[in-house]
Amino acid sequence: MVIKLGDPNQECKDRVLKLLDRSAPPEISAAVVYYRASIANAASVHMIDKAIADRLCANAKSFRHQCLKAIVDFADTLSNETGSPEELMRRHNISDSGWHLAPYNPNPLITLFPSLRMRKRFHLGSYQYKDVDAFVFVMPRNRTLPKRPPDKALQSLYYGFSFHDSTSKDDAKGSSRGLPAWASQDIESYLEGDGSPLSYYHASIFLREVNEL
Repeated sequence: MVIKLGDPNQECKDRVLKLLDRSAPPEISAAVVYYRASIANAASVHMIDKAIADRLCANAKSFRHQCLKAIVDFADTLSNETGSPEELMRRHNISDSGWHLAPYNPNPLITLFPSLRMRKRFHLGSYQYKDVDAFVFVMPRNRTLPKRPPDKALQSLYYGFSFHDSTSKDDAKGSSRGLPAWASQDIESYLEGDGSPLSYYHASIFLREVNEL
Protein backbone atom coordinates (compact mmCIF):
# COMPACT_ATOMS: atom_id res chain seq x y z
CA MET A 1 0.00 0.00 0.00
CA VAL A 2 1.30 3.42 -0.96
CA ILE A 3 -0.04 6.55 0.71
CA LYS A 4 0.79 9.97 -0.63
CA LEU A 5 1.13 12.83 1.84
CA GLY A 6 -1.97 14.96 1.86
CA ASP A 7 -4.21 12.10 0.73
CA PRO A 8 -7.84 12.95 1.68
CA ASN A 9 -8.39 9.28 2.51
CA GLN A 10 -5.54 9.24 5.02
CA GLU A 11 -7.85 8.84 8.01
CA CYS A 12 -9.52 5.82 6.43
CA LYS A 13 -6.18 4.27 5.59
CA ASP A 14 -4.94 4.87 9.14
CA ARG A 15 -7.85 2.79 10.38
CA VAL A 16 -6.88 0.00 7.99
CA LEU A 17 -3.33 0.08 9.35
CA LYS A 18 -4.66 -0.20 12.90
CA LEU A 19 -6.69 -3.25 11.89
CA LEU A 20 -3.60 -4.80 10.32
CA ASP A 21 -1.70 -4.21 13.54
CA ARG A 22 -4.25 -6.28 15.44
CA SER A 23 -4.99 -9.08 13.01
CA ALA A 24 -1.97 -9.49 10.77
CA PRO A 25 0.91 -11.94 11.22
CA PRO A 26 3.97 -10.50 13.04
CA GLU A 27 5.91 -9.87 9.84
CA ILE A 28 3.11 -7.73 8.39
CA SER A 29 2.68 -5.85 11.67
CA ALA A 30 6.41 -5.09 11.62
CA ALA A 31 6.08 -3.80 8.06
CA VAL A 32 3.24 -1.52 9.16
CA VAL A 33 5.38 -0.12 11.98
CA TYR A 34 8.27 0.47 9.57
CA TYR A 35 5.91 2.13 7.09
CA ARG A 36 4.50 4.45 9.75
CA ALA A 37 8.01 5.44 10.82
CA SER A 38 8.92 6.20 7.20
CA ILE A 39 5.84 8.36 6.72
CA ALA A 40 6.62 10.20 9.95
CA ASN A 41 10.16 10.89 8.73
CA ALA A 42 8.88 12.08 5.36
CA ALA A 43 6.44 14.49 6.99
CA SER A 44 8.91 15.96 9.47
CA VAL A 45 11.64 18.55 9.06
CA HIS A 46 15.25 17.63 9.75
CA MET A 47 18.41 19.67 9.57
CA ILE A 48 21.23 18.32 7.40
CA ASP A 49 24.74 19.29 8.43
CA LYS A 50 26.13 21.66 5.79
CA ALA A 51 29.52 19.92 5.72
CA ILE A 52 27.85 16.58 5.04
CA ALA A 53 25.63 18.07 2.34
CA ASP A 54 28.54 19.85 0.67
CA ARG A 55 30.69 16.72 0.69
CA LEU A 56 27.89 14.61 -0.76
CA CYS A 57 27.19 17.09 -3.55
CA ALA A 58 30.91 17.41 -4.30
CA ASN A 59 31.29 13.62 -4.58
CA ALA A 60 28.25 13.39 -6.84
CA LYS A 61 29.61 16.20 -9.01
CA SER A 62 32.96 14.41 -9.23
CA PHE A 63 31.23 11.25 -10.41
CA ARG A 64 29.33 13.22 -13.05
CA HIS A 65 32.61 14.71 -14.28
CA GLN A 66 34.10 11.21 -14.58
CA CYS A 67 31.14 10.26 -16.77
CA LEU A 68 31.63 13.35 -18.90
CA LYS A 69 35.31 12.49 -19.30
CA ALA A 70 34.34 8.99 -20.48
CA ILE A 71 32.04 10.58 -23.09
CA VAL A 72 34.84 12.87 -24.31
CA ASP A 73 37.29 9.95 -24.43
CA PHE A 74 34.79 7.96 -26.48
CA ALA A 75 34.44 10.84 -28.95
CA ASP A 76 38.24 11.12 -29.17
CA THR A 77 38.46 7.39 -29.91
CA LEU A 78 36.03 7.79 -32.80
CA SER A 79 37.91 10.76 -34.21
CA ASN A 80 41.20 8.84 -34.14
CA GLU A 81 39.90 5.70 -35.82
CA THR A 82 40.01 5.15 -39.55
CA GLY A 83 36.97 4.36 -41.63
CA SER A 84 33.90 6.05 -42.99
CA PRO A 85 31.28 7.48 -40.60
CA GLU A 86 29.01 4.56 -41.47
CA GLU A 87 31.75 2.06 -40.64
CA LEU A 88 32.49 3.74 -37.33
CA MET A 89 28.81 3.80 -36.38
CA ARG A 90 28.45 0.14 -37.24
CA ARG A 91 31.67 -0.79 -35.40
CA HIS A 92 30.59 0.97 -32.20
CA ASN A 93 26.87 0.17 -32.41
CA ILE A 94 25.86 3.81 -32.84
CA SER A 95 22.33 4.32 -34.13
CA ASP A 96 21.41 6.57 -37.05
CA SER A 97 20.36 9.33 -34.64
CA GLY A 98 23.53 9.04 -32.52
CA TRP A 99 22.48 6.75 -29.65
CA HIS A 100 24.90 4.20 -28.20
CA LEU A 101 25.55 2.42 -24.93
CA ALA A 102 26.98 4.91 -22.46
CA PRO A 103 30.77 4.61 -22.12
CA TYR A 104 30.49 4.71 -18.32
CA ASN A 105 28.87 2.60 -15.63
CA PRO A 106 26.12 4.50 -13.72
CA ASN A 107 25.91 1.92 -10.90
CA PRO A 108 28.75 3.22 -8.67
CA LEU A 109 26.80 6.46 -8.18
CA ILE A 110 24.56 4.89 -5.55
CA THR A 111 27.57 3.87 -3.44
CA LEU A 112 28.00 7.56 -2.61
CA PHE A 113 24.72 7.40 -0.69
CA PRO A 114 25.18 4.97 2.23
CA SER A 115 21.53 5.02 3.26
CA LEU A 116 20.36 3.87 -0.21
CA ARG A 117 20.50 0.72 -2.29
CA MET A 118 18.88 -0.58 -5.44
CA ARG A 119 16.26 -3.25 -4.97
CA LYS A 120 17.85 -6.67 -4.79
CA ARG A 121 18.67 -8.23 -8.17
CA PHE A 122 18.33 -4.94 -10.09
CA HIS A 123 20.93 -2.61 -11.59
CA LEU A 124 21.28 0.41 -13.87
CA GLY A 125 22.28 0.82 -17.50
CA SER A 126 22.27 3.80 -19.85
CA TYR A 127 22.14 4.91 -23.44
CA GLN A 128 24.07 8.02 -24.42
CA TYR A 129 22.83 10.47 -27.07
CA LYS A 130 25.94 11.90 -28.77
CA ASP A 131 27.58 14.08 -26.08
CA VAL A 132 24.31 15.77 -25.21
CA ASP A 133 22.12 13.63 -23.02
CA ALA A 134 21.54 10.14 -21.65
CA PHE A 135 18.73 7.90 -20.49
CA VAL A 136 19.29 5.72 -17.44
CA PHE A 137 17.23 2.56 -17.02
CA VAL A 138 16.79 0.06 -14.22
CA MET A 139 16.59 -3.62 -15.12
CA PRO A 140 17.02 -7.12 -13.68
CA ARG A 141 20.63 -7.92 -12.86
CA ASN A 142 20.66 -10.78 -15.37
CA ARG A 143 19.76 -8.37 -18.20
CA THR A 144 21.76 -5.72 -20.04
CA LEU A 145 20.64 -3.12 -22.52
CA PRO A 146 20.91 -4.25 -26.16
CA LYS A 147 24.20 -3.23 -27.77
CA ARG A 148 22.33 -2.03 -30.82
CA PRO A 149 20.23 0.88 -29.53
CA PRO A 150 16.51 0.87 -30.42
CA ASP A 151 16.81 4.17 -32.29
CA LYS A 152 13.13 4.86 -32.91
CA ALA A 153 12.19 4.04 -29.31
CA LEU A 154 14.90 6.28 -27.86
CA GLN A 155 14.04 9.14 -30.19
CA SER A 156 10.37 8.82 -29.25
CA LEU A 157 11.31 8.83 -25.58
CA TYR A 158 13.60 11.80 -26.10
CA TYR A 159 10.69 13.79 -27.49
CA GLY A 160 8.30 12.73 -24.77
CA PHE A 161 6.76 9.48 -25.97
CA SER A 162 7.00 5.89 -24.76
CA PHE A 163 7.88 2.95 -27.00
CA HIS A 164 8.31 -0.43 -25.31
CA ASP A 165 8.46 -3.83 -26.92
CA SER A 166 7.23 -7.02 -25.29
CA THR A 167 9.65 -9.14 -27.34
CA SER A 168 13.41 -9.39 -27.34
CA LYS A 169 13.79 -10.02 -31.08
CA ASP A 170 16.22 -7.82 -32.98
CA ASP A 171 15.81 -6.58 -36.51
CA ALA A 172 18.74 -6.16 -38.89
CA LYS A 173 19.64 -2.64 -37.77
CA GLY A 174 18.04 -2.59 -34.34
CA SER A 175 16.30 0.66 -35.31
CA SER A 176 12.64 -0.31 -35.16
CA ARG A 177 12.72 -2.33 -31.93
CA GLY A 178 11.04 -0.98 -28.85
CA LEU A 179 12.78 -0.69 -25.53
CA PRO A 180 12.82 -4.04 -23.71
CA ALA A 181 9.78 -4.50 -21.50
CA TRP A 182 12.06 -5.19 -18.54
CA ALA A 183 13.88 -1.82 -18.82
CA SER A 184 12.27 0.95 -16.79
CA GLN A 185 13.02 4.62 -16.29
CA ASP A 186 11.11 4.61 -13.02
CA ILE A 187 14.28 4.31 -10.96
CA GLU A 188 12.65 5.73 -7.85
CA SER A 189 10.37 2.67 -7.61
CA TYR A 190 13.44 0.41 -7.38
CA LEU A 191 15.25 2.56 -4.84
CA GLU A 192 15.32 1.41 -1.23
CA GLY A 193 16.35 3.46 1.80
CA ASP A 194 17.00 2.59 5.41
CA GLY A 195 14.02 4.66 6.57
CA SER A 196 16.15 7.34 8.22
CA PRO A 197 15.49 11.06 7.64
CA LEU A 198 18.86 11.28 5.88
CA SER A 199 17.77 8.62 3.37
CA TYR A 200 15.10 10.97 1.99
CA TYR A 201 17.72 13.63 1.40
CA HIS A 202 20.02 11.06 -0.18
CA ALA A 203 17.22 9.85 -2.47
CA SER A 204 16.50 13.40 -3.61
CA ILE A 205 20.14 14.07 -4.51
CA PHE A 206 20.65 10.64 -6.09
CA LEU A 207 17.63 10.96 -8.40
CA ARG A 208 18.72 14.47 -9.39
CA GLU A 209 22.21 13.23 -10.24
CA VAL A 210 20.84 10.31 -12.28
CA ASN A 211 18.84 12.81 -14.34
CA GLU A 212 21.98 14.89 -14.86
CA LEU A 213 23.95 12.04 -16.45
